[in-house]
Amino acid sequence: MKGANELVTTKIATILDEPIEYLTGEEVWPIIGDAVTPDQARSVIQKLKGFPKYWACDLKAVMTCLILKFPLSWIAAGSTFVFSSDMRSSYGYFYNPPLEFHIWIELPENQIVDFALPGIIEKGLKSRDRRGVLIEGREPGILAGKPPEWIRYKKYGRYI
Repeated sequence: MKGANELVTTKIATILDEPIEYLTGEEVWPIIGDAVTPDQARSVIQKLKGFPKYWACDLKAVMTCLILKFPLSWIAAGSTFVFSSDMRSSYGYFYNPPLEFHIWIELPENQIVDFALPGIIEKGLKSRDRRGVLIEGREPGILAGKPPEWIRYKKYGRYI
C-alpha cells in the first residue's frame, strides 16, 4: 500500500524513447482528396527519402512546396488531431510552440496538403491508453484536399 507521502513517477514519452525511423522514398500511401496526383505524391515521397518518418513536419511542408511549386506562404502552423473510427479518441498535436505544433500546406478553398500525416496516423496506431489503441480503424494516408471529419486542423498562423 502506498503511503500518503510516497512519490509516484509518470514517464512521458519523447522522441528520444525510440530509435528514429527514416523514410525510404519507397512508401506508398493512399491519397485522401484530389489536390495532388499520384505522380506528384510519388515524386514528393521519393524526394523526402532520409527524412524522419514521424517528425520534421516543417521540413516536409517546405520541401513539398518547393517540389510542387506551391508558394511558401501557404505553409500553416497549428494543431492537428486524427480521431479513431468511433470518434472517441484521438492522436495529434496541440499548438504550443516550440514544444508542440504541426505544420501543413493550406491551399485556397480550405484544402490541405500534408505529407507528414501518415507519420501522425502511424504514431496514433502505435499509441495506447487504458482503453486501447488511440486511433483504431484508420490507415495512414496523405491528405490532399478538404479534411474529412475525422482529421481536424486548427490554424494559428503562417509558418513562413
